[in-house]
Amino acid sequence: MELTGEGVREIGTVEVPLPKEVAATGVTVHPTTIALPTPVTAMGVKPAGPTQPMGTGATIVLPLTDEAISQGLSQHMSDSWRWLSEWCVRRLKQMHLAIKLIGKKSVRIQE
Repeated sequence: MELTGEGVREIGTVEVPLPKEVAATGVTVHPTTIALPTPVTAMGVKPAGPTQPMGTGATIVLPLTDEAISQGLSQHMSDSWRWLSEWCVRRLKQMHLAIKLIGKKSVRIQE
């Protein structure tokens, strides 16, 4: 990685064979990936890292519908429905989504 003015930039890795002189001194090349042992993979552990694909996170399941969230936000502050709606809005914000009232229908939009 390289630190630049706009942040951290990945510059990649290049496998270079070791010269004979270096190998003669006892230097060895270590693999860049590590295979997980069979008992560990049997427990359900999966490899993680920058080379592993990640989900988009576009699907988010909430306990309330978008219309119920909009209605809950208009409830009194001491109402539990209001706080459940506030929690749902917080989860949506974490996914960079928001609920917007268009006409009489609530719609999720990308922030």
